[in-house]
Amino acid sequence: LHATLAELKNAQVQLVQSEKMSSLGQLVAGLAHEINNSINAVYNGIQPLHAKAKKLADSVALALDAAGGAIAATDREEIVAGFRKISVLANVIENGATRTARIVSDLKTFSHPGSEKYDLFDLNQALSMCLNLLSNQMRHRITVHTDYGNLGMVRGPSGLLNQVFMNILSNAQQAIEGSGEIVIATRVNGGRVSVSIRDNGCGMSEDVRLRIFDPFFTTKAPGVGTGLGLSLSYGIISKLGGTIECQSEAGLGSEFVISFPGDVEPATRNQKTETGPVLSDR
Repeated sequence: LHATLAELKNAQVQLVQSEKMSSLGQLVAGLAHEINNSINAVYNGIQPLHAKAKKLADSVALALDAAGGAIAATDREEIVAGFRKISVLANVIENGATRTARIVSDLKTFSHPGSEKYDLFDLNQALSMCLNLLSNQMRHRITVHTDYGNLGMVRGPSGLLNQVFMNILSNAQQAIEGSGEIVIATRVNGGRVSVSIRDNGCGMSEDVRLRIFDPFFTTKAPGVGTGLGLSLSYGIISKLGGTIECQSEAGLGSEFVISFPGDVEPATRNQKTETGPVLSDR
């Protein structure tokens, strides 16, 4: 009875979190759409503006050459410098618009309503997308090393796996105070895909490590963490017939290794499910 009650509570927690993520996904999708409309005006307008400015600069340069000594050297330098600055500013705006458009695209992909469907997707690209969404928190302080294996296309619920990667990567960057490193490696062996995410952050004690997948358990300050991210991730990977293993030591960082079949078929409604895999050392 105690075991059944615990399973029911865990299922309830995951259903609540799933509903929250669904609502959040709809909100993010709506915001991404609105931002996309605005940034498109900048992105589509800056390139013609840049081209027109360059054409005008060339025309002015020809006019200056034709004028010869009629225009003072200082004025000539000021005009040329002004057009050069316009070109530099246009490049900055174009780069910013391109980056914003890429982030909006990643947000739309991450929150797509059909993201729980089983499909073929590029797992390495999915990890890169999650890193891009977290780049603002990691920029200038965390160096990310990627060692992507040749996985080919993976079949599974890309949206749910994105949530797993995002949860673990977010925790990894939060565990690093100041500067640090995150190392991501992907491999395929015997039809199973493994993803290793290692950081050199604060790490955790053995007591904490054994509880990190418990619902509502968190070491973060009130209002910062709910303690549901890793619990939800564990449930997702378990349902895929996979495992999440964590090795960590206080002061020496942590490593999460996610392993699951590379060709996961969705379970039918009437199909019986077996007991999920046991977490390493748990």
